[in-house]
Amino acid sequence: MVRRAWVLALALGACAPPQVLHLNLFTVTDDEVPADDAALAAVGTAQAILGQAGLRLRVDRRLILRDTPWSSIDVVTDPGEPPRGPAAQLCARGAALAAQDALAVFVVDRLPLGLAGFAQGATGPWGALPSDCRGAFVRRDKPAALGPVLAHELAHFLGLPHVRTITPDGLAHDDLIADTEPGTDNLMEHGTHLTPGQVVVLASSALLRHD
Repeated sequence: MVRRAWVLALALGACAPPQVLHLNLFTVTDDEVPADDAALAAVGTAQAILGQAGLRLRVDRRLILRDTPWSSIDVVTDPGEPPRGPAAQLCARGAALAAQDALAVFVVDRLPLGLAGFAQGATGPWGALPSDCRGAFVRRDKPAALGPVLAHELAHFLGLPHVRTITPDGLAHDDLIADTEPGTDNLMEHGTHLTPGQVVVLASSALLRHD
């Protein structure tokens, strides 16, 4: 069924414009940012990865925020982020500075040890998102991984879970997409590949536009 849906999606896509995910790109830093900021390069890399699904990323607004309390986020509690938590505060600041009809991407100096990025406020595969406290967060101090991590976090917003999630009590929950397998070079593990079934999910996101 997934294979047939993918073929149908490709057939329809042949006569439709590319599907676009609009972004507001925030670099939140205490450092001087060069003109060729790594954030823009990361968007380009993420575009190449998500382009496997026919998706295009468009940066509507780019802002550099300095001298804020949020360049280093030390605690992440998503999905239960309190209203005054650092990620929630930064989301609110971003919403005040740029239109909320684009997904916020926050490139910060540092995140907690071992965390390369996270999707704050992402909901389930097919639903629209609440307007408050949402955004993709990635860290600038890992430049080689910045683009793939950004693509991974954006894919969460577009409906893709991890291929396999192990709960704290040791239970394994798979993504229920028929053609994904744990331990492969998959974007929703630690790689960059997308399966046809994942392409169907991505292309069905309510966040995508045709402009």
